[in-house]
Amino acid sequence: MKKRFVKFLVIFTNILIQDDISMKQCPNCGSHAQDGWILCPSCGMDMKKAAKIIGRDYYIYPEAEPVLTNQVPSPQQGKTTQSRTAEVPSRPIPDVTYSSNGLLIILLIVTLPAVFTWLPLGWICVIASAIVVYIDVKGFHGGNNQKEHTFNSSTWSPLSWALMVLLFWVIGMPFYLYRRRQIWERSVASPVT
Repeated sequence: MKKRFVKFLVIFTNILIQDDISMKQCPNCGSHAQDGWILCPSCGMDMKKAAKIIGRDYYIYPEAEPVLTNQVPSPQQGKTTQSRTAEVPSRPIPDVTYSSNGLLIILLIVTLPAVFTWLPLGWICVIASAIVVYIDVKGFHGGNNQKEHTFNSSTWSPLSWALMVLLFWVIGMPFYLYRRRQIWERSVASPVT
């Protein structure tokens, strides 16, 4: 708690200092942010939520990409933003923030001894973990819009992950928990239709 408070103070003072230079930063980790960014590439924090926490304003224009600013833009700037984005078709961005899924970790911890002690409970937990993995990958659009089939596991569809966990649970479940962050980052970076 104390470390988070110190981190918040350091980032907040850096933002106050750099506001004079008109450089934008992620309110959570302090990395440089560009106009139109919704998620910070460094920490994955939703910049809209972080901006509300520290009191900076977040403006969204109709038919335009969101802009994180610390002052109210003039109406003329809003019109230029609208005309600029009207030419370039914007892609829908999933409104998903990364969070560790405690249910998956609990299923891993419960299933491991259950497979060796009481087999019916072990099978129930394996099937439940495959279903939870399927719902989890589908929740943040993992594997969508992949034109080519690759061996890169971050491009696998939700069904592929569920089958991997169901058939090879001992390897598949820890591997999914290890690759989950990369799957989420790839799904945020790729367009969703």
